[in-house]
Amino acid sequence: MKIFKKILVPVDFSEESADALRYSHFLSKEMDAELIVLHVFDKREDISVLEPYALLEGWPFRVGEQKRIPVDVWVREKCLDLYNFVQKKLRRPDMGRIKREVRIGKTAAKEILAVAKQEAIDLIVLPLQKRSLLSYMTLSGTLLNLIRRSRFPVLLAPSASENERASRPFIFLPS
Repeated sequence: MKIFKKILVPVDFSEESADALRYSHFLSKEMDAELIVLHVFDKREDISVLEPYALLEGWPFRVGEQKRIPVDVWVREKCLDLYNFVQKKLRRPDMGRIKREVRIGKTAAKEILAVAKQEAIDLIVLPLQKRSLLSYMTLSGTLLNLIRRSRFPVLLAPSASENERASRPFIFLPS
């Protein structure tokens, strides 16, 4: 029985998002669902991260100088980062059933909801951060607050490093 047809998992390349990726990959294989891995970035990120790459590629770039890097370069680098992240974190990923998407946005929540709506997502899987469950229940001013108001169910994936009692997923259903 197929419960979910499309599962969305946003990642930020942290270990918690890697746990959510592994968990959602397991769910997608069990339910024969398509997995969409999304990375949202803000192009206003620290430019100093890309300075060495710009120098290697021969850009006229002085260290410490604030120079705009073309958006296509940002997107290409982020796409490559996402591809490598998925390959590294999943054992034998079925790349035919995994769609990778990179979006530019100031707020990740809006981009996540836009992709969820566009792709007709059945489930959004988020990492369970190392916080108390009470902080998730209040949901004030967080990414989950926006998603809680949406029409998409959200599953908080357990962390692989937590003990058995704390490693159960939590699901928030739309109201």
